[in-house]
Amino acid sequence: MSSAGAFTIQEIGRIGRKTGGRPDGGPSASFEWVSDRTPPDPAKGGARACPLAPWNMGGTMRHVRTDYSGSRTPSVQVLGPRKKAQTFRGRWDDRYNFAGYAAGEMRRFEAMCERGNLVRIQFQGQAFEGQITDWDFPYRRAWYIEYTFTFDPHVRAGEANMDDRSPTTTVSTQQAFDDLDFLVDTILDAQDYAPRTAVAGDVMDTVDASLASMSASRDAIGDTLDQRELIKEDVRPIEAFTRMATQFRQAQNDALSILDDLTAVRSDLDLAHRTAMSVLAFEDWSRSIRFRARVALGTSRAAALGVEERSDPNALALYRPHRGESLMKISRRFYGTPHCWGLIAERNALTTMALTGDELLIIPERGTG
Repeated sequence: MSSAGAFTIQEIGRIGRKTGGRPDGGPSASFEWVSDRTPPDPAKGGARACPLAPWNMGGTMRHVRTDYSGSRTPSVQVLGPRKKAQTFRGRWDDRYNFAGYAAGEMRRFEAMCERGNLVRIQFQGQAFEGQITDWDFPYRRAWYIEYTFTFDPHVRAGEANMDDRSPTTTVSTQQAFDDLDFLVDTILDAQDYAPRTAVAGDVMDTVDASLASMSASRDAIGDTLDQRELIKEDVRPIEAFTRMATQFRQAQNDALSILDDLTAVRSDLDLAHRTAMSVLAFEDWSRSIRFRARVALGTSRAAALGVEERSDPNALALYRPHRGESLMKISRRFYGTPHCWGLIAERNALTTMALTGDELLIIPERGTG
């Protein structure tokens, strides 16, 4: 890369959040590297640290191709574009910075990668937001350490849109359940129209069993969310979070089981009676189930991660408010006074006083908000 400009990395947490700090409340990490012999900031270093190779920016079109028996033209389902992973290589060198720079930069960078937050990478007019998925540090000596990392770009900076996100970034636990509830119903509806009489073997029985397990997991999550206060006096706060995360993880495993059940399923192998109509019905059924199961897997996994991130052993309660319920009323319920509503707002990073009923609020102990 040219030395005309700095290569910067800024930890930003999740798309749509403020960039002033991490989601867990800690300071965000930032890096500024240049090709010059002089660092942009003598106190922070960064000289001769800019990636050495060109920045390869590319993409690929996700699609599913099916070659039907007897057809010369394949059937292609276009699923949309995706940006390719980008790999960067460079070095940290004390000789152009200061003693301890290389080792310190390696530790800071490693800590940021392990937190798993989104980052913004920028050089000159090019900027992307995404996640670092892989990192290596070829260690030559304490004052000269190389780096290689892989960046999965989600969007160009400034193009993130929370209304156009995939199901795997669902941030509301209630919304995640609503999405999962809808998906399970649609999968069950699709199963009702499965071409059972034309299918050989026990394929349908296996899928039926996995669907029954997913339906039970969905019902268990719904029963948990029906409770307004999920942490009781005789239950440790951490256990309530663990229970909810476990239920979403089970739904994720059920979706994975459905995908496993259908991995090797093919119309030319599993149909007892092959006609044009039976092949089309079979393909429509299997694709429909697989697609919805993939979405359900992502939705439940994201919800489990969201609950696990909010795990807080110092919480008094995990509370789902009624629509329109005020923070002052909730404060009175848990603290005996309406004047501690700020603790709840701060702990849950609320930006509005209008509660929709979809929130899952952590009620912190006094002094821990």
